Amino acid sequence: MLFLSAVSQAQLISPGKLSNAHSFLNGISNCVQCHEIRNPSISNERCLDCHVPIDSTIVQMRGVHGQPDVLDQNCSNCHQEHFGEEFDVLRFDSAGFDHSITGFELIGAHASAECQDCHGNSDWIRDQTVLNYQEKFGLIGSHSTFLGLEPTCESCHLEESVHGDQFAGESCANCHNTVDWEDISQFDHNEARFALTGLHVEQTCESCHTPERVLEGALAGTEVIRFRGLEFETCESCHEDVHEGRLDELAGVPQTCESCHGTEGWHQFDERFPEDLFPHEETGYALIGAHESLDCESCHAVREDLVIANQWVDGTADYTYPEPVSDTCMDCHVDYHEGVFVHTGDGAECSTCHTETAWIPSNFGLAQHEQRSRFQLTGAHVVTPCSSCHIMEPSTVTGEEKPQFRFDDLSCEGCHEEDNPHGDSFASAEDGCDTCHATTSWNRDITYDHEAETGYALTGAHASLSCQSCHFDSGVGSGASNRQAFSLLFAALPDDCMSCHENDSPHQGQFAESVLGPACEECHTTERFTLDEFDHSRTSFPLDGAHIEVACADCHVQETAADGSLFTRFFPLSTECSACHGDQ
Repeated sequence: MLFLSAVSQAQLISPGKLSNAHSFLNGISNCVQCHEIRNPSISNERCLDCHVPIDSTIVQMRGVHGQPDVLDQNCSNCHQEHFGEEFDVLRFDSAGFDHSITGFELIGAHASAECQDCHGNSDWIRDQTVLNYQEKFGLIGSHSTFLGLEPTCESCHLEESVHGDQFAGESCANCHNTVDWEDISQFDHNEARFALTGLHVEQTCESCHTPERVLEGALAGTEVIRFRGLEFETCESCHEDVHEGRLDELAGVPQTCESCHGTEGWHQFDERFPEDLFPHEETGYALIGAHESLDCESCHAVREDLVIANQWVDGTADYTYPEPVSDTCMDCHVDYHEGVFVHTGDGAECSTCHTETAWIPSNFGLAQHEQRSRFQLTGAHVVTPCSSCHIMEPSTVTGEEKPQFRFDDLSCEGCHEEDNPHGDSFASAEDGCDTCHATTSWNRDITYDHEAETGYALTGAHASLSCQSCHFDSGVGSGASNRQAFSLLFAALPDDCMSCHENDSPHQGQFAESVLGPACEECHTTERFTLDEFDHSRTSFPLDGAHIEVACADCHVQETAADGSLFTRFFPLSTECSACHGDQ
């Protein structure tokens, strides 16, 4: 107790040295700088006369000293002195300190920061009151206070800024948060001068905001991502004009990218798209012929009319105007001919026969028929209309009548079976119609060698006769299957005159028992039926004397046959004189 009493007395007489911060006030002569005479307590006013920055926070009722439960306390309750130079006057518990009472709550990355990370850099002090205090007491550049920092990001992180002076005067918190600088999800681009719509929403920041080298200022020589000062008045500011200015004006009407396109995608169009003005050749597929007058939907929409079967270029099916595969006509047009021409060398390309002007008439002419067809057109075939051979027949696929182009049988009979006037006379013949006929005409230019082929030479009047004069079958009536009401018979025809001329014979069978016999050629030739002369000595009554000058009709008179027809009597005749001269 005596010892404690001695210490207490010594404290009153010699209270001890001040802390390092107040060491300049050591000495009895300076006591009244802080203490009032005959008043053992410390005066708050005396403390605040020096500690102006603290006084400022109290007046503003902010920070630790501006809290209601601190305002009325004496400074010495927390900050005691005279315990030596090494004594910590502040006795500050940083671990338990509630930073939110300063008006700056520690959240995000700030929550794990050390006090010295922010309060250990006097260069960050911005409060002029604090700066004046530090200058007055020679504390500039030293860690002597927790006061004077501003609650803005820029006050501490200005040197870390990668934006240069683009956002001068604006808070970092407009875009960034305290958790992660790179997380700018809170930034609403629609609050900027360029609102993001359509596909722009899906783009990364780097797609538009690219690095640029700074030429002057604190960041000179470094690359800074450009956010301010970008040009965006027109689409061409960022996007290359693939039309190279060719669409700046259509039909005298000025155009911009927005005349056709929107931000939903280059290939998503709406009512703004100038269908009636758009030059389709820009797509690489010029519209000519019948294509020119078509509506866009004729090609750029799904068709179910069995005429168009569009296929879309990969990746274009969701376009407003899907891009048809258009390498060949068959990519869009359903094959009207149902594969008939697939076997051809050009793969059934429609342009072989048709043009874009119209399907009909076809441009497949004589030259193409000569070069590409298995059947060469000659003679009368050259002027025969296409439809005469390529007749309409029901399709084996749809039943629709379509012209026939594929022929398994290219022989004459393949087309002219119904025109055949010969019936089945030549059914077993090895040679075809061209043995006798040419394509010039059925009835002319017949090249048949009658003598060589039949052994019967055509001489005299026979040489100029038409075939049907001899090879005529009167037994074929109008009800026959062939188109003509007659048939020409060639097989097994007899070669004697009476086989053909029986109905023409004027002799009524007189010569059957005659000396000459019934054969016509005993008297007649093929030159003509009428005889210029006859050797009467061949008969049983040779002519002599006056008989030589007698006309044939004087002896061979006309008689009436049983059928009422007239004929000349040649046999039998009496050779008696009285038969002709009577009673003379």
